[in-house]
Amino acid sequence: MPLTRWLRSFTVRPRRATNLLSFALLFGILIVGACVRPGMDRPAAGVPERPQSDSPLESLRQGLLYIRQNPTEREDERIQRFLWLDQWAKLLQDNGRMTSGLGTEFSQDLTNFVQNPPLSRRSLERIVSRAETRLGRNVAYYQLYLTGLRTGAVQDGMRWLEFVEPDGVTDLAERARELLDMRQVGELRASRKIGVLLPLSGDLASFGEEVFTAIQIVSELDYTRGVEFVVHDTGASDAQLLEAFQRLVLDESVTALIGPLSNRASEYVFERSQIMRVPTISLAPREDLNFFGNYNFRSTLTLTDQIRSLGAFLRRQLRVSRIGVLFPDSSYGWDAAKIAQEEFPKFGLQVTEVGIYPEGATDFKEPLQKMLRLDLPRARSHELCREEDPRPNCVRSLDELPPIYNFEVLFVPDQADTVGLLMPTLPFLRVYGLQVVGLSSLHDSRLIERGQNHAEGVIFTESFVASERTVPTRFFVESFRRKTNREPSRLAAEAFDVALMLADQMLQEGRGALDREAMTQSIRRLRAFEGLTGDLYSVENEIRRQPRFMVVRDGSFQLIR
Repeated sequence: MPLTRWLRSFTVRPRRATNLLSFALLFGILIVGACVRPGMDRPAAGVPERPQSDSPLESLRQGLLYIRQNPTEREDERIQRFLWLDQWAKLLQDNGRMTSGLGTEFSQDLTNFVQNPPLSRRSLERIVSRAETRLGRNVAYYQLYLTGLRTGAVQDGMRWLEFVEPDGVTDLAERARELLDMRQVGELRASRKIGVLLPLSGDLASFGEEVFTAIQIVSELDYTRGVEFVVHDTGASDAQLLEAFQRLVLDESVTALIGPLSNRASEYVFERSQIMRVPTISLAPREDLNFFGNYNFRSTLTLTDQIRSLGAFLRRQLRVSRIGVLFPDSSYGWDAAKIAQEEFPKFGLQVTEVGIYPEGATDFKEPLQKMLRLDLPRARSHELCREEDPRPNCVRSLDELPPIYNFEVLFVPDQADTVGLLMPTLPFLRVYGLQVVGLSSLHDSRLIERGQNHAEGVIFTESFVASERTVPTRFFVESFRRKTNREPSRLAAEAFDVALMLADQMLQEGRGALDREAMTQSIRRLRAFEGLTGDLYSVENEIRRQPRFMVVRDGSFQLIR
């Protein structure tokens, strides 16, 4: 089945648009079931009544299950769902049956209703005017504040935080007070300092140390003399992260921030850096990172950049037009498949076959057999040889059926160890000479260790090649080895590029000192800054680079020039 039609039914995770009439019917049934009291001829006007038994709670559970399994992007339906759940929260609170567990669940559901995707300001204001609980109003107030941040109306957004009150469930009131205190800080003068937020303790400490080493190498260059990099540990809690952020932004008066590395920490800092108007460049890898305004940036090799470049390479260099896509049932796999669906046709590439396998699979025979028309051998019994009528290319048994496929390249967006296990399955199914391509996650020795000679010829994208013999790469790799006795990773190279780019902007634009607004504008004007990971350029909130291509040749990774 073509990817376009297939993904239309499943998207990133299987979703079906809910029918407004069916939801309205469910809504009516649940409200009526919860509202009718014994001895009454009609229910109260739209307000749930005191539960007489556990049956109303069962109705609530069924309603929540339906809502969670049938998400919708229609604003009218999401408003309706929000107010329905808010009514239930009011009912349970009034009757002393709201537990902390239920409160947390309600908070998450209410947040999902307004955030995925964000509701319009008009819809949020409608919710605020009709919500009956502090929890419901707080969730809407906070989303109105985020809407102001994202649209550049920071002061208007902050105004909504003043209405947030303690609700006994969330920490929104405490968060609102902390954010409101930030707006009291005045403008800071130009600075020669760049702040760095890294996890130097905890589970991500090894990644933090890699970035720290790369920043050290930049700071020791003669070219960057006069620019100071100030590093703080982000710790393992929001309190430690906030303390590190405030020390850099308020005490050290840094012009810009590099980091954090994790998705959650980056979004936490983004929200606050937007209020403080501090340009912040995250190194977090997630594709759908939430940005809160024009002071938020992310610099990493994205799936979109890789798949777009791969599409151009396949069409212009390999001159193919038909692609098969085989991907894991994981968020990474679905994201890559969805982006491929969008990007490949722009280069005249047609996805003619799609397969999917469980995340972490070790046996790929079944999905490949489906893609190769080997899954239903009896349906091809007409290809068997007949004694009375011998035909060319016939087979003596169904086990000898040749594969049939209508694609020239197989795109497998997964990790190196998994793809290494997959490769021997192709010749086992009598597929020879099929070009397999992937993404930067294949740049790992496990691809060759597990695939052996079957991994020969696999092509994938990459931004940093430590074995490249250019002078900048050799300098960086040798400097990194002297400090750590290890090869630098792509993350370290990306951190080196970002740190050098910020120092260059400071030296070029401000002759050693630059204020935050000037630095922000300088980042947004970035075009073709030569780095280890390619030429860096700015597109909205992304600092991008053009990936290059590597191939497995003679049992090693080689750059395609």
